[in-house]
Amino acid sequence: MKILDSKFGVEVLEFLGRGTFGQVVKCWKKGTSDIVAIKILKNHPSYARQGQIEVSILSRLSQENADEFNFVRAFECFQHKNHTCLVFEMLEQNLYDFLKQNKFSPLPLKYIRPILQQMLALVVSGGSSG
Repeated sequence: MKILDSKFGVEVLEFLGRGTFGQVVKCWKKGTSDIVAIKILKNHPSYARQGQIEVSILSRLSQENADEFNFVRAFECFQHKNHTCLVFEMLEQNLYDFLKQNKFSPLPLKYIRPILQQMLALVVSGGSSG
């Protein structure tokens, strides 16, 4: 598999998905047992700007307790062949995949409540950072 140029050296294990801004791959951090998700942004000026904004937000959020506020941890950001790459903890499922799994049908309140609580906690924690 392909090796990306992070400070650790990561090996791509699996393609996870594609979106507007780029693609996400599952990777192994060489020399460790760590599996991470890497968002590889498209090489386009507008996406690069969005990537910089995301890095800035993630940097501010990294000062908060991710476990307390239930948001994904961002570990690092690096450039690979002029693409911005964002390294995240590997989670089991994202919100889109959860909705897709449920055929985009309206969710019962028991699923909506924790999602909204996590989003509100994230907004509140972002407000306390500045």
